[in-house]
Amino acid sequence: MRVGFHTNHLSFRGAEIAVYDYAFHNQAILQNESLVFYKSKYQSEPTVIQKFEKQFKLFPYQDNAQLAKIADQEKLDLFYFIKSGERDGDVVDTVPCAIHAVFPTKPEEFHGDKFAFVSEWLAKEYSNQKLPFVPHMIDLP
Repeated sequence: MRVGFHTNHLSFRGAEIAVYDYAFHNQAILQNESLVFYKSKYQSEPTVIQKFEKQFKLFPYQDNAQLAKIADQEKLDLFYFIKSGERDGDVVDTVPCAIHAVFPTKPEEFHGDKFAFVSEWLAKEYSNQKLPFVPHMIDLP
């Protein structure tokens, strides 16, 4: 299975740490292939890019049309997006999309083929526990 992992840019922040952990364990435990996508218009940290390059094939892209084209060329089976949660246009119509929301999100903003929050509190407060939550993993030293 080929799984795309999307984040806005590659930095030292929490979303990128979570993407790295999910992509790494997707390969190590599930034996899937992880590909990482990020927006080239945002500044990324060179050392973080180097870390990701050691484990994954990287795809910086310019716009959603290019993102969709690359996703089709790479024959993704699933596309994971970690994001604030609102509809921002960052999805691909031709690939099932899993949205992982890190902030409060109104029901009218839910999108993608699967939508989950990062915490039980968010799922309870913003979906009356109708949507699941998937907490971030902790990779202990």
